[in-house]
Amino acid sequence: GIQGLAPCPACDYMVEMSGMGEGVIRCLDPDCGKVSCRWCGEDDHRPLRCDEVEKDSEAKLRTFIEERMTEEAARRCPNPGCRKAYEKIEGCNKITCPCGTSSCYLCGTVIDSNRPYDHFRDGNLGGGTADKKSRCTVYGEPAWAKRCSAAVKRKAEAALEEYLEAHPELRGLEGERLARVRRNVGLEEASAAPPEKRRRQERAGGPGAASPAAAAAAARANPERRQRQAQPQQQQQPQPQQQL
Repeated sequence: GIQGLAPCPACDYMVEMSGMGEGVIRCLDPDCGKVSCRWCGEDDHRPLRCDEVEKDSEAKLRTFIEERMTEEAARRCPNPGCRKAYEKIEGCNKITCPCGTSSCYLCGTVIDSNRPYDHFRDGNLGGGTADKKSRCTVYGEPAWAKRCSAAVKRKAEAALEEYLEAHPELRGLEGERLARVRRNVGLEEASAAPPEKRRRQERAGGPGAASPAAAAAAARANPERRQRQAQPQQQQQPQPQQQL
């Protein structure tokens, strides 16, 4: 047979390679023509190494987390029939949605479209009547109204757990590849075990708990201990006192 053949990862067309040093497959099938990496099957990614390339499954995981983070951070129209996301670039904190709903950018409350500035503490700046009980201001964004980045990150962690739970084929996604996904979405490096490994530990009874198989192996290796566990110690009965 012909030596040095390599299959195209897209169509299995056999391509003759010049040697083991050639790492790029150029498919000659006119219906394919894919140029791919000989070693990992991904699109030609020179000069990156195979372990530096984001796999399709990793890209889908990253996109899923990013969408959840965006959803958490976004402000939306309070109208239940609309819920359109919006972003304020500049101007006052009175928001008017295309659906016709007026709301406060800071607290998200629906406000009177005819007298919207009556909602604000300094509503006179917009031509309304100031509400001294309100925390909201016509301009600016007080600290209490800022979306907490910690809440967004918690949403991202929950999305990561949810995605890995729904895609068992990614349960082996650990180490540097999982760390790269976390970095790409702005999450800190996980100091503990990866999510799937952590779930396995929790199901087994905690980080330090031994699995049932490990416990059985330990019992077989120590028959005396197994016997002691199977036969609880008999309580010593008090000796009757002799009567004089």
